[in-house]
Amino acid sequence: MSVLQSILTKKFHSAVPFFGAGLLGSGMLLLPATRHWAWLAILLDYGTLAFIIALPHLIRESWNTSQFNLLHDYSGKIENKSVRLCLFRRGIFTIRITIQRPVGQSGLTGTGTIGTWSITDEKLKLEIHGGDFALFNVSKMSDSEFLQQENGFSRFEKDRETSLAGIKLSPDSKTPLASPVRQR
Repeated sequence: MSVLQSILTKKFHSAVPFFGAGLLGSGMLLLPATRHWAWLAILLDYGTLAFIIALPHLIRESWNTSQFNLLHDYSGKIENKSVRLCLFRRGIFTIRITIQRPVGQSGLTGTGTIGTWSITDEKLKLEIHGGDFALFNVSKMSDSEFLQQENGFSRFEKDRETSLAGIKLSPDSKTPLASPVRQR
């Protein structure tokens, strides 16, 4: 059904992996004539087949953003907004914005993105798919450093709640960004 819905509406409709395959496989197990072919339900179910095809990409992405590959970890807070920026090997970054709201108040409670990072001339450049980017100044204060946004992602800066303006991101990791870092 999800394939047919996707074709008819020209919008992607997700299928639930293993659900259809489980029902089909169970039905095939009940009939003696199809019992030894029940394993084919996995290949006949669109959701399960899509999951199996996507699994290597999901595993690679999970590995690339694992704690083992984490180089730098920055966090900052302003008012009710917390930001965590993680820089990983292979030039990959994740940024997560969390908004604490009073009980009963509705609205956005979090957002984030993933992309690539590079550092040149004491500036950290974060770039996401589609060419949107943010620039951060790498500043030193006595024996510590911090990041402060110079130019932000257009999708974050449209809204005051997701804007990173004015937030100082301090390192949570021991390796400062200003020191030489080899990206692999």
